Amino acid sequence: MDQLPSFTYIVDAQEIDCKVNPKDLNEIKEGSEDAIIKNSWRITLTRHEEPDIELTGHYWQVTNFEKVGELKQLV
Repeated sequence: MDQLPSFTYIVDAQEIDCKVNPKDLNEIKEGSEDAIIKNSWRITLTRHEEPDIELTGHYWQVTNFEKVGELKQLV
């Protein structure tokens, strides 16, 4: 086997696109409470070549974490 084993996951999440004033949390600076965005993230876990089990407690490491999509949704 030439490559280490790895697993790739796509995680979909939703977030509210609303930026508020940190001094006055009732004041919306950008976006709105109804602005929903769907984000997709790609996460790859790969078996570590030389794991330190006593330090980490596992054999895996995150080798890729990236945003692969964003979609504004209508509410």
